[in-house]
Amino acid sequence: MANNTQEHEQRDRRMTPFGALLRVASFILAWWAFTEGRWDEWGVAIVVIVAAALASFHVLPLRSWRWSLTGLLRFIPYFLQQSVLGGLDVAWRALHPRMPIKTGLEDFNTRLPGELPRVFLAWTVSLLPGTASVRLVDDQLTVHVLFDEDFEPRMREVEDRIAKIFGIP
Repeated sequence: MANNTQEHEQRDRRMTPFGALLRVASFILAWWAFTEGRWDEWGVAIVVIVAAALASFHVLPLRSWRWSLTGLLRFIPYFLQQSVLGGLDVAWRALHPRMPIKTGLEDFNTRLPGELPRVFLAWTVSLLPGTASVRLVDDQLTVHVLFDEDFEPRMREVEDRIAKIFGIP
């Protein structure tokens, strides 16, 4: 396992032209979506897209993680299912006459190597109902939870699915 972690950390430091192109393309797509496909502002768009890309390279340097399409395709239905079920549970608790909501902070030590998978974990947890990432320092993620039953197993399941997206054994 140590060799796999070192391999991923080394891969984490390399930049790839494809990664840069993909990031710039995502900014172009975002601009197009925000302007509803209008072409009259593309002079400004070029400046904004280049500035955003340069800023993003500084904030989150390019990495050449091996993405697993299978892992991603399996993650999407899981994420949607958990979002719906979690949303229904939170709504039930909020509307229940006794409001059985217990809040607290839980610390979770992730096994994911590298910054990008860990940040992806923090974002994913924040998008699931009943949880919000509070702080991520190295491998420790602090999460605000509405209820803490089965916190560790639920987090490990999300972590394992994210590991599959990034091709981490």
